[in-house]
Amino acid sequence: MNPAELQAKWRPSGSIELTERSAAQQHFLDLCELLDHPKPADVDPKGELFTFEKGAAKRGGSDGWADVWKRGYFAFEYKGRHKDLDAAYRQLDEYRAALENPPLLVTCDMDRIVVHTNFTATRQEAHEIPLDALGEPRNLEILRAVFHAPHKLKPGTTSEAITTEAARRAAEIAVALRERGLDPLEVARFLDRVVFSLFAEDIGLLPEGLFTRVLEKSRRDPPLFRRFAEQLFAAMALLHPRHSLRARPRPRQALPARRPLHQPGGHRDPYLDQPSRSSPKPLRRLTPSTPPAAPGTSSTSPSRSSRTWRRRSPSSPWTTASPPKSPSSAPGSSTASRSTPTPSSSPR
Repeated sequence: MNPAELQAKWRPSGSIELTERSAAQQHFLDLCELLDHPKPADVDPKGELFTFEKGAAKRGGSDGWADVWKRGYFAFEYKGRHKDLDAAYRQLDEYRAALENPPLLVTCDMDRIVVHTNFTATRQEAHEIPLDALGEPRNLEILRAVFHAPHKLKPGTTSEAITTEAARRAAEIAVALRERGLDPLEVARFLDRVVFSLFAEDIGLLPEGLFTRVLEKSRRDPPLFRRFAEQLFAAMALLHPRHSLRARPRPRQALPARRPLHQPGGHRDPYLDQPSRSSPKPLRRLTPSTPPAAPGTSSTSPSRSSRTWRRRSPSSPWTTASPPKSPSSAPGSSTASRSTPTPSSSPR
């Protein structure tokens, strides 16, 4: 689902006519699809870490229910359209301790989403996202942080501040590795892979928390980290070349074999540069027939000038044939005249 589809579905003029409770769950499932996040029943069938209708005790001792809860991430409270979201926030605030104090408290009435920060020892902030502005990049960034990385919404923490801090730490690691005598180029390549792995983990190219778990399990065992990192980098290098960490030359495609210009028994199409489907038959030179010699004359072969030029077909070259006999010539006459047309110029 994309932002435009979710907006069209949940506008007041849309086709949704569910009860408040059913609409709340369906709206949350649509948010999961929009943000590429697994749904509660898919990752936690028992409802221990991520579930709808999470029971919680209020401060006064009565029982309450959070519409959606994910441990260490958020608690959602839905209200009907145009209802008081401040009241929904106060309701969440009453039993946030029973929900293990999630870092984000979210309220929603289908027309807008309000994200309240709840980090310890920090000031509280609220981010309001109207339905009509859901597709804006900053609003999508906030929602992705709610579902995937709540710490990005911690007050005083911006994208620029996170980037600056990450660059500072990467520089410190690079200096420490070079001081150990390692090749600076190899250090730079290694850190490039580490940064890319963290980026791929954040945007979903790698399974959630994969590289973080590698670091946690091997932080006190350098040989183990090296083995894990080599396996991860090798697996990533085997992906599609577009996603590979190293440049790979594209395999050159073999060009089709060209046929000779003059193909025996065939014909080369001068326009398409391909053999035509119906090749004409090979041309045959016709031998001119020699008429019988008149009595008293010597039998000699006819001269070239006595030959008649003609064409077999519009596409074939000129060939020769014997000239036709004149009607007035007689076999026994020595003075029989013959019409002997001669080409005035070279064949055209």
